[in-house]
Amino acid sequence: MILGLIGLLLSPLILSRVIPGVQLRYYFWLERKLNLQVLRDLEPFLIKVGVLRPARVRVKGGFRMVLDPRDLVPLSILRGEDWQPEVWESLVAALPMAAVFLVVGANIGIFTLKAVKQIGPEGKAIAFEPNPETAALLRDNVSANHMANVTV
Repeated sequence: MILGLIGLLLSPLILSRVIPGVQLRYYFWLERKLNLQVLRDLEPFLIKVGVLRPARVRVKGGFRMVLDPRDLVPLSILRGEDWQPEVWESLVAALPMAAVFLVVGANIGIFTLKAVKQIGPEGKAIAFEPNPETAALLRDNVSANHMANVTV
């Protein structure tokens, strides 16, 4: 019974050529709503066959980001709609408008994007990411969100 229901819910992902970002958001929305272990057990298979793949999605805060479900930070954002919210809450309290925000180990840029939204156009963000592949995603995410006051 439960497997039939899951098959029915997953069929739009598997049988159609849905836009990758829509597929990704739908799967993780379904995972959050149903909270079934069988969905998490299916995840590696869906990644392997290319149903779940890196895609640009809109995330909490209105940002557009490329998220790869094979990587920890994007996977956490997809699953929980955020990355380390307790860390961000401790930072935002001390981040006034027009501030300079320096992030070392920026990863794909979730804190960078949030900081720029907080500090406004008069502020400046400097994001350092030593991994070249991750830095390329960071640049892409900054560019996709039209954040001119960020230096990567």
